[in-house]
Amino acid sequence: MHVIFLAVTAAAFYALAYILMRMAGREVPPILGGLIISAVMAAGLLPWVAATVPLREFGNPNLLWYVGIGVFIPGFARSIHFAGIQRIGAAPSAMIRGVGPLFSSSLAVLVLGEVISVPVAAGTGFIVLGLAALSIRKGEMRSWAVSGVLFSLGATMTFVFRDLIIRYSSPDVPYKTLAIFVMASTSTVLMSAAWVWLGDKKMASLPRRGLTLFFFVGISSIFAQLFVFLALDKGSVVVVTPIVSAQPLFVMLLSFFFLRGVEKITPAMVLGGAFITLGGALISFG
Repeated sequence: MHVIFLAVTAAAFYALAYILMRMAGREVPPILGGLIISAVMAAGLLPWVAATVPLREFGNPNLLWYVGIGVFIPGFARSIHFAGIQRIGAAPSAMIRGVGPLFSSSLAVLVLGEVISVPVAAGTGFIVLGLAALSIRKGEMRSWAVSGVLFSLGATMTFVFRDLIIRYSSPDVPYKTLAIFVMASTSTVLMSAAWVWLGDKKMASLPRRGLTLFFFVGISSIFAQLFVFLALDKGSVVVVTPIVSAQPLFVMLLSFFFLRGVEKITPAMVLGGAFITLGGALISFG
């Protein structure tokens, strides 16, 4: 149950990050948004890492896994996810992200040799059904443009492989905050280079509200990543990833407070929430 709690908490923080990104709307370009998220995570973790992590741990060769993850997460993955939403809308993008647990569970069994029980498999299936139901939103089925689909699928698979790598390498990296710091710092360097190369440098013309919201996305992402690392350190991918992927349920709940008048609760969303809750219960007993 401790692993379930960690995974649920991670999902809640990811949902908060999504809500804040949604509130930012189109005020901030995707590349800059990803850069802000990465930079805030790195800067926020630096004092904690400097105060608690022994110097010898910085030479741990297993940190190279997190340099590799940092090439894609959080900056790049968040940027292409945001770009996918801009091109095809939130609903199609959410549907594509919703199949993530199927990929992660299948790869965990094939690559990591994890065993998936009948309750966990059934729970994963209900969560995927619930995510599909939550994705059905009137007026948001914008299109299935190939570019948007590829962006959303790329973001989905990036997070799938993140979970597999964390589960594989986590036992050899005792300081999770250091792993996240290395990941975020790598992402910050690469996203800065992408911003210099591709971005519009007119920072003064960008709304302060959008920049502030992405700052808080970074803060929320720190806690989300930390709880994901802790959950995967103690539990298997086939259990943790489906629960973390249930973040749209928390998005629906948080919408009451942050998107009042923008997000309307529909019968399909209620059904989706019920499916996700049932799926989570099955996984917790599996």
